[in-house]
Amino acid sequence: MRISSNTNHYDVANAKASSMGDDLRQSIELPEKSQIESAKSRRQIDVERKQSIQSMGKKLGDLSAVVDSMRNPSSFQKMLVESSHGDILTGEVTGPAIAGSYEFEVKSLARPSRILAHAFPDKDKTAVGFGFLSVNIDGVEHGVEIAPGARLIDVAEAINTSISGVRASIVNTGHKDEPFSLMVTSLDSGAQTSIKLDPDTTFLDVSKTMTGQDFQLAFEGIGIQRPDNGANDLINGVSLKGVSAAPGVNVTLQVKPDKQQASDKVHSFVQQYNDIQSFGREQMSKKAGESGAALGDSSLRQVTQALQSVVQEGNLFSFGITTDPKTGQLRLDESRLSMAIANNYDDVVGLFASDGGNSGLAEKLHSVINRLQSKSSGALGQRIQGLEQRIRRQDNDIEKKEQQLQVKTDQLKKRLSLIDSRIGALSSEETHLTQRLSS
Repeated sequence: MRISSNTNHYDVANAKASSMGDDLRQSIELPEKSQIESAKSRRQIDVERKQSIQSMGKKLGDLSAVVDSMRNPSSFQKMLVESSHGDILTGEVTGPAIAGSYEFEVKSLARPSRILAHAFPDKDKTAVGFGFLSVNIDGVEHGVEIAPGARLIDVAEAINTSISGVRASIVNTGHKDEPFSLMVTSLDSGAQTSIKLDPDTTFLDVSKTMTGQDFQLAFEGIGIQRPDNGANDLINGVSLKGVSAAPGVNVTLQVKPDKQQASDKVHSFVQQYNDIQSFGREQMSKKAGESGAALGDSSLRQVTQALQSVVQEGNLFSFGITTDPKTGQLRLDESRLSMAIANNYDDVVGLFASDGGNSGLAEKLHSVINRLQSKSSGALGQRIQGLEQRIRRQDNDIEKKEQQLQVKTDQLKKRLSLIDSRIGALSSEETHLTQRLSS
């Protein structure tokens, strides 16, 4: 008897079993994977909400830094010095200063002592003789040995390396025949400085001497002398610097509040406040799933509303600051603010800074910001903690579901592998039986 067939029944069965195995695997894995992906999507939304709230917290911190610099009246008391003749006399605030107006007259500037030696045709060729040069500085003798063949540049170098308190240099006077001279200048200025030069056997005869001179000025009609062109003990907290002498010219120095600093503080406050209002409005208008979406999150709304409530208590309108009813942002009228600072400076300071028992706008905002950021009771602090806890639970849940899916997948693979193995054995037996019957 002979058996022939074009179809291997076990191969067909194997193919069907494989297909059924794939269908079975998908029927088990797909629902599980779908649940995991849904959990990851929910987690991502919470992560983005947390990032939005943390960004709001950072912006609140920036606003807090601004209002902290406005809480005390002293923070507005930065002073500056304004000179009626800045080309004659200037001043700089270097410590606590009191506002006031002061009159000066700069009669002379301080200068060092200076000597000029006899001129030579060049500085690096002609010998200047040799010997023992003596330089007297404020009554103290200093000796410099001049070797045979020394030139002007050699003498200058010898003085600079061996004598402190003076500086030697070569000056080109521009004279036709002998333009180069050795100039020795005292490093200190003032009438008490003096320099004398004894050429000994050298050719360095002194041709010109300039004595030192003090900085002389009249302060409120009182004569003042200083060895250099500065004075830091005439006006409390102010350092003066002479620029040029102008006998007979009356110079007025005014020490007054730096009103530009106050304007800058108000501008920074408005900018940081508007940044918070704009960010909150933008985040709350986004749809869930968009980057940074905080739609429906009450914590950001609490922040913007809390700040608005405090700002509305202040009399900002009088200083050119109004609120946009649509956006909640502040509008700043530059001209009205400048006028208020110029004419009502103390009122501007009083609006923001606290005075005695009266809390200014900056102090109130500082308290509100701290309350919002509190981890124990603040809208932002509590919300961040709540989201962090939920994200951790989601991470644990996702990890658990992934582990369960992996266990089920491994078990299914083992069962399918066993089925495949059995089908393979039956196929092998069929082949062997077919061969025997065919023979």
